[in-house]
Amino acid sequence: MDLTKMYVGLWMSGESLTTVLRYQGAPLSGTWVVWGQVHGETHGVGLWVTIEAVSNPEGKGAPLTSIEDLPMLIRWEYILGGTASNTPIEKRPIGFLPKLESQDL
Repeated sequence: MDLTKMYVGLWMSGESLTTVLRYQGAPLSGTWVVWGQVHGETHGVGLWVTIEAVSNPEGKGAPLTSIEDLPMLIRWEYILGGTASNTPIEKRPIGFLPKLESQDL
């Protein structure tokens, strides 16, 4: 599947995200979602992605001072999973949350 020009949400561990973004604060933990647009692929290495936002499953943004406007290489081994779309993806919490007593399903 050619992901060029597709919008993606990529699941990554906090440790991988810390490495990719060269984050200088305390190491990030848990699972994070990188939101952006793919500009190409280096075969066997990873995707070149312009990152638009980063969030954890609770929807909280990463404590980053800035995100570069240039495509960044995200290596395949850093990606746990993801989603892709031809149109921008709504940035919202992803994952399973416990059922609240007030919820009727």
